Amino acid sequence: MDFERLAVENQEPEIVETEDEIRAKLTERFSALNLISQQTVNGKNKALIVSGPAGVGKSHNVLQAAREFEKRGGKVGVIKGFCRPTGLYRALYDHSAQNDVLIFDDADSAFGDPVSLNLLKAACELSENRRISWMAETKMLTDEGDRLPRTFEYSGNIVFITNIDMQAAVDRGHGLAAHFDALMSRSLYIDLGMKNKRDCIVRIKQVVESGALSSHGITSTDAREILGFVEENSDKLRELSLRLVVKIGHLKRNNPVQWKSLAKVTCVR
Repeated sequence: MDFERLAVENQEPEIVETEDEIRAKLTERFSALNLISQQTVNGKNKALIVSGPAGVGKSHNVLQAAREFEKRGGKVGVIKGFCRPTGLYRALYDHSAQNDVLIFDDADSAFGDPVSLNLLKAACELSENRRISWMAETKMLTDEGDRLPRTFEYSGNIVFITNIDMQAAVDRGHGLAAHFDALMSRSLYIDLGMKNKRDCIVRIKQVVESGALSSHGITSTDAREILGFVEENSDKLRELSLRLVVKIGHLKRNNPVQWKSLAKVTCVR
């Protein structure tokens, strides 16, 4: 499955908003993300889905809440990259205790397999007793060599951080729409509301203005110059993300005179 295409194709018709309206929208949604991710990690919600384009800071709030939870003795698992149904079943088992947390950070392969989706739907049920089963012949073992049970009670909490716009997929009747709809009905769903380049640029501006990029060695003066370059070349850049700003920041720090020409060579299509 082409997940990148699924994340961006057939988006809603563009609504022309002022920059102030976009800022207000993003502030509201990222504030909600901050609050609800903390509540989910701390066991007040069973499941949360966070949907938005790559490189806009989706993971930051969730992982920050998870680190704080771990400091208080909580158990957190983070899945990134490829995940088979067997690996998913084991991960759910390993984090099945009351208030354990399992975070899927751009592990979108789990959403492309109906078996994995059925496991996730069972884990996200709103009922108090969530039972997960594996009735295939495949034998799975724990780290100690014991066989995993074919069924177990799941009492943990799950956060999905994904580039897939599940609501858009449901609205247009995608092949996995029924699964996505079922997951969303069992979870709190936050769409970060970035549907076009302008939304992404405003989000980058907000982060630059907050001074958050100083942790990457990017001064406020450099950040403003880089932002000007990004806006000027927004139609030609390979991506519009905070990662791009950090990459250009490193080029500027290492090549204070040539950074723009180097950025055009490395970041522009």
